[in-house]
Amino acid sequence: MAISKQDIIEAAEKLQVAGVNPTMQAIRDTLGGGSFATISPVLREWRNTSGQRATVAIEMPGEAKAALDRAGVDLWKIITTLATEKLTKVQDEAEAAIQAANADRDEALLEIARLETGIEQKDTELADALAANEVTAKALNRALDEIRALEIKLADKGRIEADNNRLTTELTELRSENKTLVDEKFVLVGQMKDVENTLSHTEKELTQVSERLREKEALAAMLRAENNTFSLQTQKLHISLDASESKAAELKAECVELRKTIGDREREAGALAGELKAISAENKELKEVKLKKSKGE
Repeated sequence: MAISKQDIIEAAEKLQVAGVNPTMQAIRDTLGGGSFATISPVLREWRNTSGQRATVAIEMPGEAKAALDRAGVDLWKIITTLATEKLTKVQDEAEAAIQAANADRDEALLEIARLETGIEQKDTELADALAANEVTAKALNRALDEIRALEIKLADKGRIEADNNRLTTELTELRSENKTLVDEKFVLVGQMKDVENTLSHTEKELTQVSERLREKEALAAMLRAENNTFSLQTQKLHISLDASESKAAELKAECVELRKTIGDREREAGALAGELKAISAENKELKEVKLKKSKGE
């Protein structure tokens, strides 16, 4: 809750009635808060007004009234005595006002020193928060680089799977062709039994067919071996891909945490910056008050 001018005046009057010097710190303790920059001008105005009321309230003594009936030297002596007393009182009040102003100045200087110390601490905390934010940003960048590398590996996995599918299709076609050749072989064997009399004429052709069959079988065996090799490579790639996907999930989770940490750090830095701005504004007001008091002295 904001401290009003009337709150400050009432607190000062209560302290004065209780016999306590109404300093800025005493008023601040009574109100439970408040800025010295707010309390100081109101307290100074109240003191000046209180002094004026005290001066106006002075009544003429009975001696002076009696002296009006006399003339000459007696009247002058009384006037001189009253003037001397009034001058003494004014000097005492001025001395008290100076002492109060000096006390206010000392309190303000102590508060300025405290606020400057607080500003230095806030500056240190802000610097630490910014440094931590920079470290977190670097860690996030490293995690993003790792994620990009894993995405490239995932793309390679898709290409390898496409190649594997193509080779599997070719192997299926070769197996079908091999089956066809085997069927042809059985047909040829049956024909050989039926045409034993013509074996001499068909021996060359049969040899050529057998050579083709052996070539096809060799090709089929080679393709089977290659298929086994590709199957092993595919299994290894699946294992590597599973590990990569697991690592990618962990890194993405770390990225989420890092982004959350960066958000927290940015909010802390914003809060600290706001507090620093408010303290700087208050410090500026106190320095202006200090400057005005120095000029007044």
